[in-house]
Amino acid sequence: GEPSPHETVSRVVLWQSEHRSYTDKWWGLVYVLAYIAFIGCGITLSVQSHARYESLEADGPTYVSEHFQNDVVSCCQSLASKSDDSASDFYDLCDELPPNLMVEGTRRTLAEVGNSTFHGDEGIFDAFIMAPELMVGMISLTLVVALLWVILLRLFSKPIVILTELIKIGIFIYAGIVQEITSTRILCFAIALGILLYDIWARKSIMFAADIISHSVVAFQANPIMFVALLLIQVLFVGNALLFVYFFSQSFDVAQVKEETTCYSSYSYFGDGDEEECYSQCVFVYPSYISGMSTYMSLSYLWTVCLFHKMRLSVIATLIGSWHFHPENKPSIFQALYNTCTTSFGTLSVSALVSTVAERVQRMATEPCWKTWLGPAICVTAPLQLILCIFGSCLSLLLKML
Repeated sequence: GEPSPHETVSRVVLWQSEHRSYTDKWWGLVYVLAYIAFIGCGITLSVQSHARYESLEADGPTYVSEHFQNDVVSCCQSLASKSDDSASDFYDLCDELPPNLMVEGTRRTLAEVGNSTFHGDEGIFDAFIMAPELMVGMISLTLVVALLWVILLRLFSKPIVILTELIKIGIFIYAGIVQEITSTRILCFAIALGILLYDIWARKSIMFAADIISHSVVAFQANPIMFVALLLIQVLFVGNALLFVYFFSQSFDVAQVKEETTCYSSYSYFGDGDEEECYSQCVFVYPSYISGMSTYMSLSYLWTVCLFHKMRLSVIATLIGSWHFHPENKPSIFQALYNTCTTSFGTLSVSALVSTVAERVQRMATEPCWKTWLGPAICVTAPLQLILCIFGSCLSLLLKML
């Protein structure tokens, strides 16, 4: 029916193109430029990236790669020309040169590297690149678990909500049983009791949440075509994650060979006090710009993830809202995606930055702060809530002034 004049939000989803206009266009442009810079940083790192180590034969020991060998040899010759013998007492890149390039005055301390695929300084990103089946397996497992979870919520929404609360209580009870320190045991039991009392106090809200979950699953069931749109957005999630993993892994191989001198104090047994000793090494170091570029790519990646999350919610809101308020006038998934990627793109871009804080501010403005303190972990949440209340009030006032 027609919305009441007292309603602040009309019960109509205006998805038709003639009823929509571009909003927050400049924020959309800012995001596009930021993502172009993200791609540019990634390409720059990929071009300047060179493997630090390589093997001369299959399953053989690894040595400094050919790209860095001249720099390492020059550095090692500089160390060997020194009058003292301190450089040969420590393991560094001079010990990792191929046998035909070993510099006199240095020695190889690793006679056998073993059968490990890794040299020793690789990280998780290298593991994903060398074994992509790990990423594929984790993504597949995530999809299976998500599908199973939706089915369980549809059939057993209330039992699952209740079981979740019981599991939380059981975890703290078990933790209290296995603890050997009495104070820690008392704390675990107190938290378990607090969760139980909190669940009893908020039982109506918990049951209402179960009803909302059940209704949401019904909405998904009535609009199965929506999963196609969500799958397309999920492809964007995966593609962006793969780009980030690749670019970030390449940054680890953007390196320079440098001679570093380290000094430390050692105690003398002859009563002469502490003695300062220094040693020099040839090591890999990151160029100064790597830290800044990596930080920017991480922040840009986070912004993109938040944007895709908002795009997913926009599609859901368009399709489910239309189905709920006027099921006879629903948009297609392509229209919902089109609206999300065009007229709503700028607003979604800026909301991806401030939505989390804005939602927190809205909750603080509509609910008394003391209400959120009454959780089981009150000793931790109360001080944080006070700080957030102050920050939220300031931010809310700032937003009203804009």
